Amino acid sequence: MAPKPNPIFVPPIEKSLLKRLHTPDNWMLDSVVENIDRFNKLLNSVPRNYPWEFMSAEAFQRIGSSRGSAAALYRHYWHDMLGQIEAFSVMSAWRLGEISRSAVWALRRGDVVCAAIMSRAALETAASYAWLQSEIRPALEQVALGDAPTLVKYEENRVLKDLEDKLLKVVFASRAPDAEKFYNPTNIVTIIKKIAEKVPHQEAVAGIYFELCEVAHPNVQGRSLYITAVQPISGPGHEKRTLSMNHGPAAIDILRHSITALSWSTGTFSRSCVVLQDAVRKMLSHLDRVQD
Repeated sequence: MAPKPNPIFVPPIEKSLLKRLHTPDNWMLDSVVENIDRFNKLLNSVPRNYPWEFMSAEAFQRIGSSRGSAAALYRHYWHDMLGQIEAFSVMSAWRLGEISRSAVWALRRGDVVCAAIMSRAALETAASYAWLQSEIRPALEQVALGDAPTLVKYEENRVLKDLEDKLLKVVFASRAPDAEKFYNPTNIVTIIKKIAEKVPHQEAVAGIYFELCEVAHPNVQGRSLYITAVQPISGPGHEKRTLSMNHGPAAIDILRHSITALSWSTGTFSRSCVVLQDAVRKMLSHLDRVQD
């Protein structure tokens, strides 16, 4: 029997729409087909079910106290840390898959506002993952190069402490009233601005996000979608605006920003996931070398 084709989690965007929205200076929009394909391939490598061995702080300490050697405690520590990274990666991939799929369906239906809102959520999901990856991967790679399995003077080990704090604040981020202040997440706007300012060739990301926020919120830019015609009446500033459920010229820019955000999100997430998983594999090899 011929092998079954890999499922397509995020459907393709219609070529006719991409042709209509094309501009010579938008490389992110032009690469959307490639980026969605890359993301679908990534999703096909992500398991449909993932066994996450979760440990509360109390359980971690209880189990860790039973370890008989420094090497065993070291492996226990990193088993928990790497498990959190893997679980976060899997859940983030699933989330981005659902959001991106819904955005493409909205595009196909002509639901411009829905497409903008979902594309904005996709950008937030990918930006959060990409920023965490850039923050913790260097520390993982640094630890993987080491030989001595020691957690002695943990509070003085800046690499481990900084890595763990960043990971916990993202994996367990919450603004629920009963959540500890430590777990309050970094504002996503701050993260996106940092990406735009510090990552080469990503300057446009912040502007795209701002435009999508204007549509997602009940602001005038989102409502301008329904202005289909403007006729002057008596002079500057005096005009007749025709409103219609049929979308007006503003739809073009909103659609262009939405698809650009989808392209950036699927492409960035895929690349970030690959390099972070490579760092995790290096850590696993490192742990295999640790002897009791």
